[in-house]
Amino acid sequence: AVIAAVVLGWQLWPDARPHDPFAGATFKRLTDWDAAEQQVAISRDGKFVAFISDRSGTWDAWVGQIGADSFSNLTNGSAPELRNHEVPNVGFTPDGSLVTLWVRLTDPANRVQSSGWTVPTIGGQLRPYMDRYASNVGGVDWSPDGKRLVYQTDTPGHPMFVHDLEHGTARQILVSNPGVHNHFLVWSPDGAF
Repeated sequence: AVIAAVVLGWQLWPDARPHDPFAGATFKRLTDWDAAEQQVAISRDGKFVAFISDRSGTWDAWVGQIGADSFSNLTNGSAPELRNHEVPNVGFTPDGSLVTLWVRLTDPANRVQSSGWTVPTIGGQLRPYMDRYASNVGGVDWSPDGKRLVYQTDTPGHPMFVHDLEHGTARQILVSNPGVHNHFLVWSPDGAF
């Protein structure tokens, strides 16, 4: 009788049943290419989508406005090692004005190697941004307010840091045992975690 009452109560209590977050959602295909598309990022305002694809013969970063049928190649073969399964390669700054790329390239202006690059969402020149904050960076995400970066480095234990852009300070928030990897860093929507 107790088990029957618990099951009946679970069925009748509206908050007890799992909620399907996709109930009533509509889906729309963004591309229909005869190529691979991977590592998709959507700008926080929901207006733009960026991803990598081998459509042009090499892995390049592409961007387009959601709902439009055209996409722009942002890298045009200039980032041959863009595809990496260990870290997300494409993202957006919080305001959506820049697409961020994680790929090791040498800056032609000063011959310094950098892992974090930005390019305007509307297209333009690749510019390094992570070499100002840290070296050996293996993954980056901007806080929702755009005031902090979280990143991990490629040293043993893949330590994670939060860099306060306003004060120019970084603090380590996690280090794992050597051999353990910390990848695909993401901020919580409120920026607290």
